[in-house]
Amino acid sequence: MLFNALFFLLGIVFFATKTSLEISIFEIVIICAIFILFLAAFRCKYQNATKILFILAGFAWMAFFANTIVNQSVAAKFLNKPIESRGFIASLPSSSKEKSMFLYEVIEPFNGRVRLSWYGNDRPILNVGD
Repeated sequence: MLFNALFFLLGIVFFATKTSLEISIFEIVIICAIFILFLAAFRCKYQNATKILFILAGFAWMAFFANTIVNQSVAAKFLNKPIESRGFIASLPSSSKEKSMFLYEVIEPFNGRVRLSWYGNDRPILNVGD
């Protein structure tokens, strides 16, 4: 079971090395070749086939969740512009000498979470719910 998890992780690592979310023709050919290799291995040895299947499953799992996260984006009219928003701190802030970082739950003008950093030495103490 541990080896299956490692092969699943290997599929995730393969996807993480990509520079974009789009799958190129070359990658489609590689995936098809791996799937054909899976079918051939399944006929000969079941253990090798499951390893290949877990690699493909890890790759597909990472692709699905990466696309899901990227598609939950903020509208373009809000990007790179100062906006006023209402919301609250949704996570425990992590602070250092230079900055505080936290998740901010936006209520208006859109719904979502954004990661914010507050720089400077005159920062107040931040708490969840502020």
